[in-house]
Amino acid sequence: MNSENIKTNEDDTIELDSEFAETLHELWHAILRAARARRQLPSLPESQLDTLRRLAKNENMTPSQLASELDLSRSAISDVIQKLSSAKLIQREPSPSDGRSVVLTVTDKAKKILDEFQQMRIDVVRDALYDLPSRDARRLRSDISSLTRLLDRINKFADFAEFQKSHSHMK
Repeated sequence: MNSENIKTNEDDTIELDSEFAETLHELWHAILRAARARRQLPSLPESQLDTLRRLAKNENMTPSQLASELDLSRSAISDVIQKLSSAKLIQREPSPSDGRSVVLTVTDKAKKILDEFQQMRIDVVRDALYDLPSRDARRLRSDISSLTRLLDRINKFADFAEFQKSHSHMK
């Protein structure tokens, strides 16, 4: 095999990987857009939805923990927290371990909104899969374990990068 063929194969792989990443990104936005269109769901910005989802999974996070988890600056997370608090979607409470700091929790109102978004996302995906040729729908459903493994791997990369970043000052 000559070097020109190898270069072409590498270029094809890079192009396919780029297309795959872009398709996943667009798929997420399309699902969210379709879910919002189906029902009168609040038009919360993605940063606010991400914040609510993260807090629903990990209650009692401090603002700095949340900023780190979401890779947002202190000022950005402060703005998101203020907006969610004003909308009565999160609560600030004194930290049980440190009276000087606060922890954040989602309200019942936020939990209801997150449940509605989740159900609508499921409905959108189910309906879209139903509209596909059955072979494509079966293939996509059977490949979910591959996508889950990909997600785990990407999360490991992100965790490792965060670890390196947080320990770089120790050098």
